[in-house]
Amino acid sequence: MAAQLDITFEQFTVENGLSQSVVHCMYQDNTGFLWFGTQDGLNRYDGYVFEKFKHNIHDTNSITGNWIYAIDGDRSDNLWIGTMSGLNKYNRRWNVFTSYFSNPKDTILGIDSDIQGVLVGSDGKVWFRTSRVLGYIDTATNQIRSFKFYDEIYISAFRNRGFPMVEDGNKIWFGTRHGLIAFDRSNSRFFYFKHNTLD
Repeated sequence: MAAQLDITFEQFTVENGLSQSVVHCMYQDNTGFLWFGTQDGLNRYDGYVFEKFKHNIHDTNSITGNWIYAIDGDRSDNLWIGTMSGLNKYNRRWNVFTSYFSNPKDTILGIDSDIQGVLVGSDGKVWFRTSRVLGYIDTATNQIRSFKFYDEIYISAFRNRGFPMVEDGNKIWFGTRHGLIAFDRSNSRFFYFKHNTLD
């Protein structure tokens, strides 16, 4: 007979200090802190209390948006956060946020400010996606590239938020409400996988 695991669950709510009850993403950093992205701010949990990070219009070093979809960490212990109002890099040492693509009127390379997914790849590049493009920032050179989705069924500003991005070999995978997408970095091609009711 297999041994049973003694697992306990702890539930966090706004009464425990969480800034908002809808959590879109979670991340655990290398020091053990838990990070939660909600519809009203970024939350860090140290095992005892929550610390909240929200946009402050009077502070240019604050996070650019409170509606958060994705969190990942890089080799330099920075956090990369995808929000409805741009991509943010959080330098934990200096407690400073640096923003990218936060101006909705300034669509660099077709990249809008609604960052729906973030993945720090094994190549060190910070990959992100919006409703229309997959892109990356090369943190070594600050080069930015984007790759446009060509299948219109996947282009939706509201339906594809919150799906994780996963790296597998040379491919980056992410889900949508209409199917699965793989991006092959070796040839910059997208592959689409849709449900077929006849198969």
